[in-house]
Amino acid sequence: MRYTALLIGILFCLVICNFSCSKIGDFSLDYKYEYFPLSTGHTVIYDVDSINVDDFTNPPTIDTFHFQVREVIGDTFIDLEGDLAYEIFRYKRFDTSATWGTPRLWWVKRKVTNLQKIEENLRYIKLTFPPGFDHVWQGNNFIVTDESNAYLEGWEYSYTEIDVPQIINNISFDSTLSILHVDNVTLINKTFSMEVYARNVGLVYKELVFLNSQRVDIGLDWDNPEKWDRNGFILRMKINSFSN
Repeated sequence: MRYTALLIGILFCLVICNFSCSKIGDFSLDYKYEYFPLSTGHTVIYDVDSINVDDFTNPPTIDTFHFQVREVIGDTFIDLEGDLAYEIFRYKRFDTSATWGTPRLWWVKRKVTNLQKIEENLRYIKLTFPPGFDHVWQGNNFIVTDESNAYLEGWEYSYTEIDVPQIINNISFDSTLSILHVDNVTLINKTFSMEVYARNVGLVYKELVFLNSQRVDIGLDWDNPEKWDRNGFILRMKINSFSN
């Protein structure tokens, strides 16, 4: 009798263990890595508007530049931290009929829980995996914010939209992520930055605004150029096309 009860107990434990293991085996966490595809040859072309504002000159100047940027994923390599990384060749041209200029070399690597991209020797933590509305991170944490890039200090990245369809520059995407980097407006400066990523494409939209002013007597009407003495820059990038 005692032997039979022991045997039944062992069989019961085996059944529970097998059920639990199969449940664990079936569980698969979707990290959504496809929001920044890493494959050699993947290419995205952007239309870019870059505006430099300086109302402190006489006369005030607003210089607007329209150009295109092409980013191409290159070969892999092992970086100084021993991680697998990918080259990014970044080309620019000011005329859509012109040939692409000599590329600048950026690079990117994907860790288990984040994606890091090095732009002009500045390392940003662009994405966290899997994306979640509860994620808040210091995306510029690797950057030494000296005088030339002090405006990058203290940015807290967060997801504002996840898996949302969007139309950007007349291109439809069935699933996008939107990330707010900073939205800070005071009487003397405005700093705003955000990016949008599309599934199987990567970055599809970017906006960066950094403006200063010496006037605090007329309210926070930053979008009215007639009411502010400002200097700084505005950058907007929209996807033009992509290929894998």
